[in-house]
This record gives sequence, structure tokens and C-alpha cells, in this order.
Amino acid sequence: MKKFLTFLLIVMMLPNGAALAEIDAYTGASATKIWVAGDELAALEEMLTTKCDDLATVAETKAEGYTAPKGIVTAQIASVNPDGSVSISTISEWKYVNNAEGADQVVMELTQAQCTENLSVDNARGSLFVVFDGATYILHLDVVDVDEQVFEQAAYEAGEFNKHYIGNTEGLSSFTVTCDVLSIEKTYALIW
Repeated sequence: MKKFLTFLLIVMMLPNGAALAEIDAYTGASATKIWVAGDELAALEEMLTTKCDDLATVAETKAEGYTAPKGIVTAQIASVNPDGSVSISTISEWKYVNNAEGADQVVMELTQAQCTENLSVDNARGSLFVVFDGATYILHLDVVDVDEQVFEQAAYEAGEFNKHYIGNTEGLSSFTVTCDVLSIEKTYALIW
């Protein structure tokens, strides 16, 4: 036991990455996370398109023939605050876009808040946590576009904001954040 503790202490004192030459940026070499790839990835991408929202505006939901998606899974979007701490927001307004050409994407409708501001800076990245079927899927994202919809009472009353928008009493902007999916991991160990 003493030898193990001594070894652990030495490893902890080494400069970052010196003890383990390859530690990926996402998992931190966690044995509880699994990269999703191959046939499993293709099946998951298809499944994610059925677990997300349609991002409809209030006006679109009132149109004749509109049918709301069923089985929407709430997710958590994580970003990095300016001080280096983590910001997490729970959202239901996300959509997985399975692109035949190019990177798959996640599109989110977010109300103005710290997490949204973090994702709105150049070179922003984030991770979306989606839980279903007993597993947590971690989608690592690279922000490629941010579109701000500034609050205007007339636009709000006309139903031009997302059906889940909640910033009207404070006059907060709504943001459409589009991200390329860099990778997807699966874990059974996260407690959410």
C-alpha cells in the first residue's frame, strides 16, 4: 500500500501530461467513458434526431397541422465561464441535425444568460449531456454560428420567439447557437 501511495504522489507531482503521455481533452482518461463510433454511432445519431425538439416558434405551433414532437429529452449544456469555472444550463430547446455531408450539428435556442454568453465568444466550445435509455451521452461541440434575436415586445406578441422562450419579462435576447459535433461519448457512471 505504501508503494502505491508513493507512486500516486509522484504521478501527482509530475507536470501535466508527463505521467501519461496521452490524455485526451474530453475524458481525462476516464475508464468509465466510451467513445461512440461505427455502427453504434450511426444508430445513436439517428436516435438523437428523435429525442430532440423541433425549435418551433409560438406562431409555428399555432399553424394548422402542427404536431409537437414526442419523447423530447431535456439536456444540459456546459460551457466555460471567463474565470475558468463551469456553467451548466438545463435546456429542452435543442435539435440534433444528422448531416449526410459534413459534420453533424446541434442547434440550440438559449435565453440570454452566462452559459449563452460563454458560447457566443470566438472559438467557443461546449458539451451537451443527454440522458436516455440508462446512459449519458456527452456530445462535444464546436460553436460555428450564433444568431441573436433581440427582444421586442411586438415580435414576442406575434409569436416570433421559440415556444419555450422565457425571457420576455426581463426583455432578454434569445440566441440560436449552432455547433458542429466533434465527438460523442457514452457513460453509465454519471449521476444526474
